[in-house]
Amino acid sequence: MDILVHPGSPLVESLTSIVSPHYLPQIISTSAFTAPPDYPWHSTCALLVLVGPPPDLTAVQKYVELGGRILALGASVRRPQGVFGMDQSILRVPNGQTSLEIEFPASTPSEENVHFDGTQIPVPRMHSATLDVGKDRAKVLASFTSDDSPAGLLSQNGRIAVWSCPLLPETLLRATLVALGLRFDICSPTEGQPSSRILPQFLVAHPRNWTVQERVLQSLFRGDESSQMVFADEANTFHFHFPGESLPERNCKEKDRDILVPKKPLTSEQEERDTSLFFPSVFFSALDELRDKENSSSSPWRMGDALLYGEVVTSTQSMLDKNPKFLRALPAPIVSFASKQIAGRGRGANSWVSPHGGMLVSLTLRVPIKTTGSDTSPEHSIRTSNLVFIQYLFAIAVAEACRDLDPSRRWADRVKLKWPNDIYGEFPSQDSWKKSELKKIGGILVNLNFGRGMADIVVGCGLNILNEPPVASLSQLEALVNHTSQASSCLRIERVTAAILVAFEHIWSSFLENEEWGFEPFLDRYTSNWVHSNQIVTLTTTTPHTTVRVESITTDHGLLRTVPLSGPQGSRYIDLQPDGNSFDMMKGLIKVKGK
Repeated sequence: MDILVHPGSPLVESLTSIVSPHYLPQIISTSAFTAPPDYPWHSTCALLVLVGPPPDLTAVQKYVELGGRILALGASVRRPQGVFGMDQSILRVPNGQTSLEIEFPASTPSEENVHFDGTQIPVPRMHSATLDVGKDRAKVLASFTSDDSPAGLLSQNGRIAVWSCPLLPETLLRATLVALGLRFDICSPTEGQPSSRILPQFLVAHPRNWTVQERVLQSLFRGDESSQMVFADEANTFHFHFPGESLPERNCKEKDRDILVPKKPLTSEQEERDTSLFFPSVFFSALDELRDKENSSSSPWRMGDALLYGEVVTSTQSMLDKNPKFLRALPAPIVSFASKQIAGRGRGANSWVSPHGGMLVSLTLRVPIKTTGSDTSPEHSIRTSNLVFIQYLFAIAVAEACRDLDPSRRWADRVKLKWPNDIYGEFPSQDSWKKSELKKIGGILVNLNFGRGMADIVVGCGLNILNEPPVASLSQLEALVNHTSQASSCLRIERVTAAILVAFEHIWSSFLENEEWGFEPFLDRYTSNWVHSNQIVTLTTTTPHTTVRVESITTDHGLLRTVPLSGPQGSRYIDLQPDGNSFDMMKGLIKVKGK
């Protein structure tokens, strides 16, 4: 969920330090703010922060009527005065049985202190901004020490907070967010580890195939395993350590990364101490169980057999994709997993918010490129035009893995795919006029590196599994049908990850074996899980905009095939590339990515 700030303000950085990774603070532009009639930002906004007059009063009023929350800074608030609707510069929002009038006076602030929680905290005060509501209609959050007048108020319904201060210190900002009902880790950074601290990764292997670990090291260092095993690349320098070596503390701004190489599988005591958020033994056991059901491969090195695990990393994707020499030197496949990412990546310039409880995984693949017109291409090679299908294949694996975990499909059928690379869950709607609504629970990111006739592929996936609201997750889908808040054992993060890898391994092998068919054998498996069948949308990528019906995906180049509902003869199809286009379901638009 987003915390939207308007207009632009340094407040975004303070908000990020407090609520990340549970919410994503960002500035909302005037054009996005004022996009009627549905105002699509309403559906993803957990809190609207106003540090100045909103460009569209109706948009804010509708947002509050739908249950939205507002934090107004540098503002005045009072009970309704005069005839409603006379002054169009005043924002009127409901507050229980009455309403509040909020406006943003212009003045220069001066420094004063406020009483808060038994202490005095300095704040900037705008003397022209007054909070005149009455203590019977609002809760006082803090008062000025000079005259005991309110500095901050919380509305009767608990959804609107107004401060006469244009900026808030972190202590007051954090307390206000809690008062508004936002859920996040409320401890201060000094009470735990700094959020920017990076922890070492563990390089482990399946206990039945432990030699895989040695093969990784041999590939990286050509068998020269000295006491100083260091691999330097463009973005990072990787330091490999054996047990007993002392490790320095790292933060996200440093280039150096540490990887621990245990001599044998971790014991249960070591897992409790060092990998308490992800147990490799549970992951490997789940792989064995699910592979026995699939019986899909006799390869000596299978997906999941080599595992890099770090409790806190910058980004599993960037550590591989942004270090091409390291990626090329690593044998494949390798799984990189993290419990928390400080700089998780999404598609394009998007970030991926990763609160605790999710699967954050990157998988490396290596496959020969099929040479055009050549009859001597290696077995299981791939045409470059078929690489676009990897994101679709992995999406199928996510959906089908959920069905393996939920054979009765009581909740698994609620897992849906959105073109081109998102995973959604179907939840009951909070609005009376519609039965259900889709909430994002995951996304897929594929990066490619080419060299020496090979494609090095990094498939990244973030999937919310055990996350609590406001973040939507698989466990919440399961709770809808089981009527319990306790997630079942099948939704352990280790088990879900294993199920997805086993499903994708089978799909990937079949795809390479029948590569000349492209996506044709998998098309029905993808579209049976997607949300777009016969969907009517507007293409903003054409001039004038075109209303089309979504039909399918082309099986040769992976384009989204749409059929215009009107237009000149001969314009039978409009096919769209996944790269560069974005599907905005809330608006019913397909638009250029980033606009």
